[in-house]
Amino acid sequence: MIDHWHRYHCEEYETYPLLKEAIECSYNNNHLPIFSKDKRGGRGKGSKTFLVMGYKTFWNMYIHTAPEHRTFYETILENFPCHLYIDLEYDKKNNIYANINNIHKTLKEYIRKYFYERYQIRVEKIKFHVLDSSTDQKISRHYVIKLEENNGNYFCFKNNYHCGAFMRNFILFLEKNRDISNTFQVYNKDGITKNYCIDMAVYTKNRQFRIYGSTKLDQQRYLIYDEQSSSSSLSLSSENIDENYNNIHLLKECHFYETLIQYTSI
Repeated sequence: MIDHWHRYHCEEYETYPLLKEAIECSYNNNHLPIFSKDKRGGRGKGSKTFLVMGYKTFWNMYIHTAPEHRTFYETILENFPCHLYIDLEYDKKNNIYANINNIHKTLKEYIRKYFYERYQIRVEKIKFHVLDSSTDQKISRHYVIKLEENNGNYFCFKNNYHCGAFMRNFILFLEKNRDISNTFQVYNKDGITKNYCIDMAVYTKNRQFRIYGSTKLDQQRYLIYDEQSSSSSLSLSSENIDENYNNIHLLKECHFYETLIQYTSI
């Protein structure tokens, strides 16, 4: 059942209360993209409304949405191609010796090495796009990694399960060098046990992945594009990210498209 029927700038889109209904609509409309939005009063924490629309239609709506209401996610549809994505996070309180600059540099360096070892993909063909929503209490970063082909198009993974398999093998690759793998080991919230700061739980069916410029409901942790971290350099910059968090109103369309994980119909 359709939850609402909308018209925006003469372009139509639909919203649904359930993901399965949104997926059915997408499949019946040339696999249109699905986005989701946090909502209150649902069936528990994490309740969402699902929107079926083209990318351009979404962007036109998104830039006219007040920052405090930008709580949107991209639905990474099952069995559709996608770019490699990584969710990196850890609690600062229990990891005072963890160095995000070193973690960032090592991640970029060894992702490049692993792509070359496994697929013979050269460094210049690997494009990093980094989103950051870190606070004084927590490091939180999204990496979207795109592989450029010779014709200017991009190589994609078959689906996000394949991304997960790639990352599991990447972890094994890191573990060949204990010092390198230890770079990514951080303490959990209990302050006793350790785990990788790379979240391996994000490669599941129809995953909801927060998009550029959005925050979680009732929070002020916007995902901001980090120009320096996204460059070919290995260095990381925590300053002037999108010219400061205060300019969250000034989203850039190029960064929206650069950080989309999955391509369906536009």
